[in-house]
Amino acid sequence: MAKKICLVTGANGAIGKAVSAEFKNKNMIVIATDLYLKGIQNEKHLYEYVLDVADNSLLNKFFDEIKRKFTTVDVLVNCAGILRSKPFEDLLVEEWNKTLAINLTGTFSVSQKAYQLMKHNGGGIILNIASDAGEIGSTMSSADYAASKAGVICLTKCIAREGAKFSIRSNAIAPGFIESEMLEKFAAYWGLEKLKETVNSIPLHRMGYPEEVAKLASFLASEDAQYITGATFDINGGSCMN
Repeated sequence: MAKKICLVTGANGAIGKAVSAEFKNKNMIVIATDLYLKGIQNEKHLYEYVLDVADNSLLNKFFDEIKRKFTTVDVLVNCAGILRSKPFEDLLVEEWNKTLAINLTGTFSVSQKAYQLMKHNGGGIILNIASDAGEIGSTMSSADYAASKAGVICLTKCIAREGAKFSIRSNAIAPGFIESEMLEKFAAYWGLEKLKETVNSIPLHRMGYPEEVAKLASFLASEDAQYITGATFDINGGSCMN
C-alpha cells in the first residue's frame, strides 16, 4: 500500500516540528514547509521545502511540484502563523495586514490548493491550528492574532461543509499556552511574572506540550475520527471551556 502524504506548514515552529515527527512516526511521507527550515532533520520520508504561505506565486509553483511528485496530499496541517503582543490602540494597520496575510489568508490559500488535489483523488483531511484567542478574544496576544484565529475557525467550518461531499474533512485545533518560541514573545512583552501568573491560573496549572497538540492532530487524521468534521478542539488545560 502506498504511503500517505502529509503536508505541514510552519514546520519549523514547536507545534509544526512535533506534528511532522508524529506523522512521520505514523509511517507517512511528510512534506515539511516553512520560511526557514533550520533544525529540521532531513530524514527518510521527510521532504523539506522553503515556503512562504503569503506568496501566492510561490504557492502555485510549490503545488505544481507536489502534484507532479505525489499526485495529491492526504493530510494537510496548517501550522504557519505569527504572533505579537501589542495593545489594540497601538496596533499598526501594516501589522494587522501582515498577520492576517499569514495566519488567515495563508491558511486559506494552502487549504484551497490542497482541497483541489484532494477533491479529485478520493478526499483528504485538512487540520488548522487556531488558538483559544480566536474563541475568547486576545488576552496576552494582540487583536490581529485573535481575529486571524477566529477567521481560521470559521474557515475550517466552511471547508468542512463544502468538502464533505468530496470526502474531505476539516477540523481546527485551538491550543492555549503551549511551550514554544511564541511564549518568548509573551515573556518579552509582559514579563516572566505575568507569564507565571497566567500559567498558574490554568486549572491544570501547567503549559501544554507541542507533542500533545501533535497527538490530537494524529487522532483527527486517523480512521477513528472519520465522523468528525467542522469541529474545533480546545487543548488548553481548562483555561477556556466551551
